[in-house]
Amino acid sequence: MRRKRLKRYILIIFTLAAIALAGAAHIASIIVPVKFQKVLLGEFESAIGKRILIQSIRFNIFKGLILDGVVIYDKTMVFARAKEISAYIIFSELLNKKIFIPFIRIEGPQITMERSSDGTFNLSNLIRKGYVPPEDLDLIMRRLVIRHGRITFVDHSASLMIDPELSRGVDRKFDPVFKKDIEDFNADIKFNLPSKVAYKFSFDIAGKPVMLFSAQGEYLIPEKRSRLTVDLKNISPSIFGPYTGSRAFRLQGGIIDADITFDFIPEEKVILLTALARDIAISKERSRAIIKAVIKADMRYTAAGGGWVYSGSADVSSMDIEGIEGVGAIEKAKGVFRFDNTRLWCDGLDADLFGIPWKVRVNIANFASPIIDIYASFDGKLGAFQETICESCRTRLPVEFAGDASIKIGVTLEKDKPVKMNGNAALRDVTMRLGSGLYPVEHITGEVNFTPQKLEWSELVLAYRDIGFKTSGAVTNFSLPKVELKARSRELFLDAAFNMDGTEIALSRLKGRYLDSSFSMVGNLDIKDPAGTVADVRGSLDLDLKDLYRAMKNSPGIRKMKPAGRLKAEFSLAGNTSHFFDCTFHTKAKAKSMSLYGVRLSEAAIDYAQLTGMGEVKKFNAECYGGDVSASGRINWRAKAQPYAFSVKAEDIMLESIKADTGFKDAVVSGDIKAYINLNGYFKDVTRLSAVGRLTITDGNLWELNLFKGLGRSIFTSDFSSIVFSEGSCDFKIADQVFFADGIDLKGDLMRLSGSGMIGFDRTIDGVLRPEINENAMWPGTQRSIAMAVQRGTAIEIKGTLKDPQFRTRTDILTVVGGVAGALLSQE
Repeated sequence: MRRKRLKRYILIIFTLAAIALAGAAHIASIIVPVKFQKVLLGEFESAIGKRILIQSIRFNIFKGLILDGVVIYDKTMVFARAKEISAYIIFSELLNKKIFIPFIRIEGPQITMERSSDGTFNLSNLIRKGYVPPEDLDLIMRRLVIRHGRITFVDHSASLMIDPELSRGVDRKFDPVFKKDIEDFNADIKFNLPSKVAYKFSFDIAGKPVMLFSAQGEYLIPEKRSRLTVDLKNISPSIFGPYTGSRAFRLQGGIIDADITFDFIPEEKVILLTALARDIAISKERSRAIIKAVIKADMRYTAAGGGWVYSGSADVSSMDIEGIEGVGAIEKAKGVFRFDNTRLWCDGLDADLFGIPWKVRVNIANFASPIIDIYASFDGKLGAFQETICESCRTRLPVEFAGDASIKIGVTLEKDKPVKMNGNAALRDVTMRLGSGLYPVEHITGEVNFTPQKLEWSELVLAYRDIGFKTSGAVTNFSLPKVELKARSRELFLDAAFNMDGTEIALSRLKGRYLDSSFSMVGNLDIKDPAGTVADVRGSLDLDLKDLYRAMKNSPGIRKMKPAGRLKAEFSLAGNTSHFFDCTFHTKAKAKSMSLYGVRLSEAAIDYAQLTGMGEVKKFNAECYGGDVSASGRINWRAKAQPYAFSVKAEDIMLESIKADTGFKDAVVSGDIKAYINLNGYFKDVTRLSAVGRLTITDGNLWELNLFKGLGRSIFTSDFSSIVFSEGSCDFKIADQVFFADGIDLKGDLMRLSGSGMIGFDRTIDGVLRPEINENAMWPGTQRSIAMAVQRGTAIEIKGTLKDPQFRTRTDILTVVGGVAGALLSQE
């Protein structure tokens, strides 16, 4: 029973409360809108200096005062509009003459935020200048909520650019006008007065993907301290692109996620930033960079310190840069960059340049006037390095490298100053092939230093044709290289200076020394054809002929030649050196004393010219064993067997001097030789040698002949056991590897020999000589008659070899007996 009564009382109370609330709501729906329009609306319009249009005003017991279709405008434009604004408002009659608003909610606001060409914002003067609120108006608000708002930002100027240094001298007017919509703007601001104001807000910016902004923070009033945390997702830096200026870096793509913490008090400000940047695209003129990195920054401001102090790092996991003039593309760069107020640096950056992996250190100092230092190093195969760079630069060098190298490069970039660059290459067992590469330069080891203007080295070790060298030199003007080079081995010294234009070499100096010989040369070379070098040079040579043994130690021809003496020559050469005999060549050479094939010459001189495959000895003359030798002739180098024809003349050659240099040095011979020879043959076939000539010997001691084995002693008036010839002559020819002598005539005081014979190239001898005794050598009478009869029936045959000649006397017995008998009968 009692329960039924309790329920009835509760129902009555709720009914009365509902009636009271309904009555209060009805009264409020009448009073509050009237009060709002009478007390607040006009004051708001007066404060902002703009008109406020409200479609309808109503009251809801749950929402409070509701304003539908609110528009704020002036004569020029609509500043803001809202779908609905609702608030609980308690006026002063109810609460100590104050207007208390515990809650305001704004639904679907649309605000236009505009910056004019002079850089001012339309909302910066939201409260009219000179406005003073009434003394009896005291407004207290506890919370403001904004839902699903939209802010349209319009900018007519770039006067407040992100980097004022970049904006200098730049036309900063946007064309077209910059415009961006901020969507789904939500905010919640709590006024916990007098201690603090807490807030949070979020909004989106349309894009692919959608950019998300959110933040929350508070302002601590007694401490005057502001704390804020900002969370950014999918932010595209390109939206800030217009603020970097037409001549500065442009942000063209990529995504950034960031967390930013702000903590500000009057004496100190702190900003902490952590950001993930994905595929950020930055461009300037023709250059473009794409970066992926994690960025952390700590920025602090202290009044005592007098400004901002910041530090941080950027952990770059991927960075590609393209379009750098003279460099091309930098790919796969990664490393940790660090920065502070004074500089930005990275001590361990890995990057690919020209497709080659490099180790890089970067330092950027003095941001106001930046000085950029870059140090890069490479360690690897030099051949691959050269090939990659040539392909990237679309060029081809006339030299090829193989082997290992460590390359280090330092670059300094400073505003309004030329680029400074220097580098070092440590070569390890490198091979270099120039031109045809037939004889490469091998085992190159040492260091080379270089700048954009110069490349130089010293004590660089290398080997050429198995000969070790130490070299030093320099290369300048890389567009048309000028080279200075010195090289030294145990036997050879070179000093060269030349300019290069592609494959063309202008040789201004090439001089050197080999053992006891020296040489010099100037002219032009073209190494374009791998098969051979095209030359147009002239020079001189001071040659110690004995040095040929070392220079051509594997040549049997040099050993047979037995060269000795010193030769001085001047020469000129034009043509492809791989086909020497097709070259135009001219030389004049002289020797005070020389020896070839055991033959000694003095005051020798030769004038040799070569044109279109034809060689000509215009003149050769020399002093030879007290006499003179001269020669001239021609040879056809282009013909298959290389035929030649020469004329040789020798006069007053002293036979006793020759024998010392031949196999007859122990023979008792002397005399003056004259010879005239016409030679014809083939340079590549000595067996086809042919010649004709005449040989004459006068005032000599030619030959000792033991005649008839002592028979002369018994019948002649003089000692016939040894006969000496003082003159001799013959005509000769050479054919089929045989020297033929005809008309041999040997004259002596006792006897004269005449006959003919032959000497083979194998040194065999075959000849017949007939004696003719001088009648004046004997007393008249029977003995002389008998001797004359004997010599008419006698001949001397010569057989054997030049080294071991065999003499045999051949006698016609009948002739001798008949002659002797006639001599005896004539005496009776």
